[in-house]
Amino acid sequence: MNSTPPQGPDLNEITRAAEAGVAEAQFNLGLAWLYGDAGRRDPQQAWTWLDRAHAQGVAEARAALGMMCLSGQCEGREGSFDLERAVDLLQSAHAGDSVEAAYRLGTLKMTGCGLAPDLAGGAAMIEEAARRGHMLALNDAAWCLEHGLGLERNPARALRAWQLAAEAGMPRGWFTLGVWLMEGRHVGKDPGLARACLERAARSDYPLAATLRDSLEASAGDAARALQLQIDPSARSAPPEAARERLSESPRIELLKEFVPVETRAHLIARGRPMIEPSRVLSDTGTIDRSSIRTSGETCLLPELLDVTAWHLLERLHDAVDIPIHNGEPLILLQYTPGTEYKPHYDYFDPARPGSGTALRQGGQRIYTLLTYLNDVDAGGATAFPELGLEVAPDAGTVLVFRNVDENGDIESRTLHAGLPVTAGEKWLATRWIREKAFIPERQ
Repeated sequence: MNSTPPQGPDLNEITRAAEAGVAEAQFNLGLAWLYGDAGRRDPQQAWTWLDRAHAQGVAEARAALGMMCLSGQCEGREGSFDLERAVDLLQSAHAGDSVEAAYRLGTLKMTGCGLAPDLAGGAAMIEEAARRGHMLALNDAAWCLEHGLGLERNPARALRAWQLAAEAGMPRGWFTLGVWLMEGRHVGKDPGLARACLERAARSDYPLAATLRDSLEASAGDAARALQLQIDPSARSAPPEAARERLSESPRIELLKEFVPVETRAHLIARGRPMIEPSRVLSDTGTIDRSSIRTSGETCLLPELLDVTAWHLLERLHDAVDIPIHNGEPLILLQYTPGTEYKPHYDYFDPARPGSGTALRQGGQRIYTLLTYLNDVDAGGATAFPELGLEVAPDAGTVLVFRNVDENGDIESRTLHAGLPVTAGEKWLATRWIREKAFIPERQ
């Protein structure tokens, strides 16, 4: 052993068993190193022990190795991606009856990442994993059933799936039940019961739950009653329709109002919050570096790691601008806290700048920027276009869409824009840049 073994009596015992060749212990030790239960994260140690368990036929170890290849930790090396190897490992794990592999392969099929797009086949695999107790798969199956993604739209089955998720302690399940009851979507409107469900989600610090809870009058509702809810045929069956508002003809700037439902917004914040790191920008030399002009935090949802909810939003965003989804860069989730900002800048790549060449080779120019506001900001945080005298408030659920090029494909200098400082609360934003051609990232 070349590194410090895990600490604590249980991990010490697992380590001894793993070193003695016990396959289950090798698998558990690999996970401990992977997720930090060993006192710190060590991808190399994780890979070593998971690979040993894999060699002894542990299907879930093969699935974990596949996930490491998807997330940029292939062979335990940070930043090393291998989609083809990931798919091979996951398919082998699925053949060995791995529930994790069923979920991950189903997601890759639905999103068309590494596998031929197959909505029905992917949704069926996700549903299979959900039936076998995979909680993330249960959430995604519920989403598919509500929205008719790969499965026949069935609000009653979706409701039951969300109830099972809530009953299992998943805050997203309680949050969704609360939203349905608050809006009267699929079920009868019941503000008191909605508040009780949102309180359950808020106890787990689930994003936006406390805000929605506090918007409802205090009551003594029993959240457990939500687990017995039935579909109300007279209730409305969808969120409000989005509305377009044109702010500028040239450059083209518009808003998609009420485009993103609150469940999607909360889920994206929940996904991004544990992974936030300081934001970076493209330098004049083509490197990606930290800069004083951009002081937010951010994380990237790589295509390989999209879940059904995030992918569904991207599909809708690309439909809104009528450009294929594979022209999009990875979705960026941004967090602005008081005092942080993004000073005036352009999103396009100026061909005259030395550092733009590499970026332009990855899919051409950024023709569209789509900014999705994920929460209401207490104060500040507007998006400003100083050349146009325009400011856009960060209204939750709204998408700000603007073209970075004119009708001839030439860069549009009047799209100079800034994320103004947040002065109270925090601002969550999802950014999607869309290229003129398919985006091809450069990776190791």
